[in-house]
Parts: sequence; C-alpha cells; structure tokens
Amino acid sequence: MSNSSPILLIKNEKQERKRDINDRQLRGEFTNFKETLATNFATNRGLQEILNKIQHYISNLPHIGE
Repeated sequence: MSNSSPILLIKNEKQERKRDINDRQLRGEFTNFKETLATNFATNRGLQEILNKIQHYISNLPHIGE
C-alpha cells in the first residue's frame, strides 16, 4: 500500500486477558493510525467488527475502484 494506508491494531485477548494500548501515543507516531480493535480468536469475539472495519477502510482508500 502506501505511507498513508490506514493502520488498525488488532489485539487478540487470549483467554480474555486484556492489555491497555496507548492509542494517543500511537496517533502521535503514526498519523494514519485509525484504531485498536479487540478480539478473541479462540471464540471469534469481535471478529465481525474487525472484518467490517477492514472492509470500511479498504473501501475508502482513494485508489480502490479506479
């Protein structure tokens, strides 16, 4: 992609263990950082939201569909 491609951080909360991520710091370092999404791949919790967000950001890329 490119330097302006959206960045999504996916957290796999294995066995429901949660970890705080400093989104503000990431936004300061990466202007294209969009959001952090939590999931548990063992149970598929949050997976549909992740897929929806990926689809949303891909469809809004300027070079898609040209």
